[in-house]
Amino acid sequence: MEKTKATVQEKIEKASAHDPVQKEMAREKKEQRVAEAEAMKHSTKAHNAAAKQGEQLTGGHGKLPGEQTGHNTRVGGTGTGHLPGYGTGGSLS
Repeated sequence: MEKTKATVQEKIEKASAHDPVQKEMAREKKEQRVAEAEAMKHSTKAHNAAAKQGEQLTGGHGKLPGEQTGHNTRVGGTGTGHLPGYGTGGSLS
């Protein structure tokens, strides 16, 4: 998309330029914009590949296999707020 924009912008600048030097400057600007767009495309591809590889390593959850997830993993635990006698309306004594 950026390369197309650069080409269109060059055509506009060339059409409005009357001096051959201005036309050459428009061509050079286009080449620079195309090179920048190409570099950005490669950078984005590398970033996306690294992100995809990270997802594959973590199973798509952002954690490595075996890492804790933050859930209550106590065996036989009642969790907080569920103490014996709590919420029953009775007294503990």
